[in-house]
Amino acid sequence: MAIEDHKDLKSYMREVLDRHAERLNRRRWPWPFVPPFYDVMSGGLAWPDELQRLRHSSDVTDLLRCLWAYRTSLMLGKPHEDDAALAEVWRMALQACPHWVGFRPNRRTPTPKLLRIYREGRVRMRKCLRDMERETAAESPGDA
Repeated sequence: MAIEDHKDLKSYMREVLDRHAERLNRRRWPWPFVPPFYDVMSGGLAWPDELQRLRHSSDVTDLLRCLWAYRTSLMLGKPHEDDAALAEVWRMALQACPHWVGFRPNRRTPTPKLLRIYREGRVRMRKCLRDMERETAAESPGDA
């Protein structure tokens, strides 16, 4: 199953949820003392316990990245309501697997620690991208 096989993100995520919601819903207890990390592909915070035993198929990864992006936007007080597809995926997942550990309220509540981890991750990602751009420009000065 791939997103290319679907007409839109919503239909793709509906199929992914149909296949994986039960497993996500069983993943309900947080690991104590394990902090989140910044996921570059989603631009959001993710916790390692959200991934446990999901045999990372690409469709589950796609779903999790949508959820991480939307959850982080909630935490930042800027929900992706302008992106109706992400908001709809969030609502569908919340209905399909309401006990998933990633829906815990403390994971979408802005705390100084979570905001710091988010900001540091964004800064590192941007620095990495700038460094790559400089290296690429240095390797091909005639193209710049």
